[in-house]
Amino acid sequence: MIELLNLDVLNNIIDSRILMNSPQNKEDELTAWWDIEDLKRECKKGNQWCIDMLNYPPFKNELTKLKIVYYPKHNREGYSMVAKQMKQWLIENHSIIRESASIFRTS
Repeated sequence: MIELLNLDVLNNIIDSRILMNSPQNKEDELTAWWDIEDLKRECKKGNQWCIDMLNYPPFKNELTKLKIVYYPKHNREGYSMVAKQMKQWLIENHSIIRESASIFRTS
């Protein structure tokens, strides 16, 4: 029979391992998929800006080829992005996106 003291020690070990493997804050926690709302938060831009950026032909070709973005085929479907890859793509292409903004922006 396991003594209560040993159970307490075991529980403390388990708790410490759970804490070690959990994210430190919400920003460390990344969901698998993004939608337009997540992209807006990440870019600090509006809905139309994000849609225009995703549909700018050079970006759309690359994002489609890399299979980062799912583009809606019907009106009721939304955009869907692989979160980790999209975040990395935004970081790597930040200056190109900003330089191209005046071209792809419709409003």
